[in-house]
Amino acid sequence: MTPIPQAHPRPRSPMTMINKNLLPHCFSFVFAIILIALLSNTTFAWEQMPGSAIDISISPEGDVYVLGTSHTQGGNSIFKWTEDGWMELPGGGVSIAAASDGVLWLVDNRSHIYRFIEEGWQKMPGTASDIAVGHDGSVFITGGTRCNSGREIYKFIPPVGWTKIPGCGSKISVSPEGVPWVVNSKGEVFKYNNGGWSKLEGTAVKIVIGKNDEIWAIGATSCPGGHELFRYVDQGWVKMDGCAVDIGIAPDNTIWVINSKQEIFRKQF
Repeated sequence: MTPIPQAHPRPRSPMTMINKNLLPHCFSFVFAIILIALLSNTTFAWEQMPGSAIDISISPEGDVYVLGTSHTQGGNSIFKWTEDGWMELPGGGVSIAAASDGVLWLVDNRSHIYRFIEEGWQKMPGTASDIAVGHDGSVFITGGTRCNSGREIYKFIPPVGWTKIPGCGSKISVSPEGVPWVVNSKGEVFKYNNGGWSKLEGTAVKIVIGKNDEIWAIGATSCPGGHELFRYVDQGWVKMDGCAVDIGIAPDNTIWVINSKQEIFRKQF
């Protein structure tokens, strides 16, 4: 009589040895990891804002001002962003710079310089083509007089007035600590250091510096909507998403831009 073979138990796989009660927790953990990975790589889209503009400036408190596309005496109308949309302010100009506590500086279409305080617009001495204000209150201009690669540079020092700084520039920006940066007529970028200018790599049409020393540039290379955007990271320029002709940085690092169609956009980076 042939003996009946003994049946041996089949080896169990590692999965069958997991407590079935733990499976929902395992799947939840895996799903959470995938979700985090997806969110970390999410690129938020630019949000188009109402209205149109030619110039933008953002105060240290985050108040956003633009020069709109409607014309008035002195240049283009001035608007401030509010919860209800754009609120028109008195005056007009071609370049605007927002300081702290609602103080505005303006260059009009005759190159005259004005300062807006509680009493209204106050005409300042001198002429300018561009103006910028640091978060410490430092005011710099590229003046009305041409020089080698742009226009002469001045700093406002009360009560003396405008004091000439060596160098030339076309567009000017100021760091929170009051250090000027310029782009000259050749597109070269310079930062003022210890009485002299240090040249940075790359070319641009404009530099802007935010409250937290966040530095962005509108590059020299054209793209649909204006010029390429760059962010200054670890002593170098990193290309970012978007194209623009003007730019501002809010304290929370929200970037506001105006494109070549005079449309206004913003995006949190």
